[in-house]
Amino acid sequence: MDTLGIIRQLEGDPALRAQLRAVLLGDDMLELPELVRRLAARLEQLVDTQQRIEQRLEQLADAQQRTEQRLEQLADAQQRTEQRLEQLADAQQRTEQELAQVVIAQQAMLRWQQRADDQFAELKGSALESRVRQDPRRFVPRRLATGARLIDDARLSALLDALDEASAAEVERADALIEARLPDTSDVIFVVEAAWTAHVDDVERAQSRAATLARSGASTRALVVSHTTPDAVVLAAAGRAGVAVVGESDGLLVPRQPSAA
Repeated sequence: MDTLGIIRQLEGDPALRAQLRAVLLGDDMLELPELVRRLAARLEQLVDTQQRIEQRLEQLADAQQRTEQRLEQLADAQQRTEQRLEQLADAQQRTEQELAQVVIAQQAMLRWQQRADDQFAELKGSALESRVRQDPRRFVPRRLATGARLIDDARLSALLDALDEASAAEVERADALIEARLPDTSDVIFVVEAAWTAHVDDVERAQSRAATLARSGASTRALVVSHTTPDAVVLAAAGRAGVAVVGESDGLLVPRQPSAA
């Protein structure tokens, strides 16, 4: 059979062609197409995997970009917060400075008010002293003594001459010296301390000055005149010391009959 006949026979007999290929190519060559198909399938899988990896990388890149944007936003917010804190600190400092100025002004006002109150109290006290000297009988109730009158200059000079200089100066600081006659008909000099509202120190000054004047040989009594009624502590102190207390509106408060100095 010639070559052309063999070719025609092979073309018409697939089984014969397969046997011929097995003889000519061997098992390895026959398996090559299957290997190529498997490689192609694996390549497709790798391509799919690569595509998924690239998609994931894109997602990660997007997430990274969003994270960076969020971090930038947080950094901006942090910066704004720090700026706000600085503003608040400045405002706090200004507020503290203003408060300090207010406190200084308030303290100055309180000092001024205290000076004004002291001056007003002094004026009121001076006015009360003037009323005592102008109308002694009003402030020495009759049940305490009668004939109340300011001591005359000659009598006062004679008494002060009997004292040392410091004692005489202390007696002269009394708000008033009033002569009167006690119910037992004996003469007495009231050494007066006048205050808008009497305190314990007024009681003590009146008692001390009455005792000082008594060293001149005169019979003396201590008398405190108060425009407003003193509190119980002052009245109790006066009672213990034997100092008479007269309220400008209340009359004789304590004691009903003062003890001798």
